[in-house]
Amino acid sequence: MKNLVELRWPVDVAGYEVVTVLVRKRDPSSMNALILGDPEPEEILVPRGGVMESRAPLELAPLLVHEFADTAKTPQALCKFAGQYGLLRKSRARGEMSEELHFEGTPSDEMVYLACGEKLTDWYAKIDLVSDMLSLTSKHPKAVGNVEPNFAKVNIGIGPPAHGEQQPSLRIRPTDLYGAIMTQLALHLHAPLGEQILTCAQCGTLFVAGSGTGKRTTAKYCSQQCTDRANYQRRKAQRVARRKEA
Repeated sequence: MKNLVELRWPVDVAGYEVVTVLVRKRDPSSMNALILGDPEPEEILVPRGGVMESRAPLELAPLLVHEFADTAKTPQALCKFAGQYGLLRKSRARGEMSEELHFEGTPSDEMVYLACGEKLTDWYAKIDLVSDMLSLTSKHPKAVGNVEPNFAKVNIGIGPPAHGEQQPSLRIRPTDLYGAIMTQLALHLHAPLGEQILTCAQCGTLFVAGSGTGKRTTAKYCSQQCTDRANYQRRKAQRVARRKEA
């Protein structure tokens, strides 16, 4: 199952920063969402306003779900994570949102920040959820209940078999970064008994191994093509090493 989960996601090449804005709290129990009290400070993670570069986060970090779960809940750690992979849900550039909001009048900085950024408290809650799920299910799989119904929107694609494979290829394409992380989490947690989701040592993509898959749980490569490429590179490195010794 090469390239099981795929995502192209924009990242601000100038990086991300944390800003503080004043936000009026709303009453979640009210249908009218009445504003409660005076505005309160809220930390927001926002793009700095550079060019948005399309990246493949799951190729950069095939086990991104674990990296996300291990991310420290500090502004510095979130800026570093976002600088590599982008925001969790929002993908609009800072300048783009500023121009769009100008149609409704001159926007304040706070309006732009809220439109293109994400609350640190939301990040912290999501990190806790993913970390807790990985920890809980590794020890008590039956303790998992219904968590975040519809947590990820994905598109499913079916293609011809990859080189060296017999079955049609399955491609899962989440619509945002958090969806990709949660899809990885679901795949790891839902692997049938005796099966495991592994990472190919050659191309870095995920594949299923274990009972009924035709691949051992000790497999290093997702396909014969990757096995052949790894063997070729190993032999080439050995020839180069022998020449240097001679």
